[in-house]
Amino acid sequence: MPWHAPITWQVDQLVTEGDLNAQIRDNMLYLKGRADRALVSALPISLDISTSSTQWSDIQADTLSIGMVTAGGPVLLGFSGVFSTTSTAETVVQLDFSVDGLRYVGGEGLAVANVRSGVITLQHDHVLMQALVMNLAAGSHTFRPQWRLASGVSVLLRGGNTAGAQFRPHLWAIEF
Repeated sequence: MPWHAPITWQVDQLVTEGDLNAQIRDNMLYLKGRADRALVSALPISLDISTSSTQWSDIQADTLSIGMVTAGGPVLLGFSGVFSTTSTAETVVQLDFSVDGLRYVGGEGLAVANVRSGVITLQHDHVLMQALVMNLAAGSHTFRPQWRLASGVSVLLRGGNTAGAQFRPHLWAIEF
């Protein structure tokens, strides 16, 4: 259902059923339809994912990925995950999004997780990363979170082999 440009009503203008349906019902359905376009990708509980790569790469590209056909509006992306390490040294995880295979922010990325495994406790770092992607052409787009390490070995927890850490990474996207 298309969007109808709002009418500036005039005094004594005859308002028809069609006018009201187009201006109120149809435009409300259009807006609701856009809100229903939010997409979520969550990794199932399984074995944790680890990396020691210093090169940017997709995090679980086959399952933590959103394909979306947009109308050309801005897209809000979000990623949530809990990171840990198997190293006693500090581990620095850099995070970014890829949009159609290209890194979104570039440089050092959009977010950082710092974790350290000590003798007594294991630190976890929860990361919530968001970006508003502007100027996307209407059409099909693919969104994925990416990571690389500045140092150490990192683990993205998925709850499968870490007692007491039943976390599930999530990726979401909504077009406005």
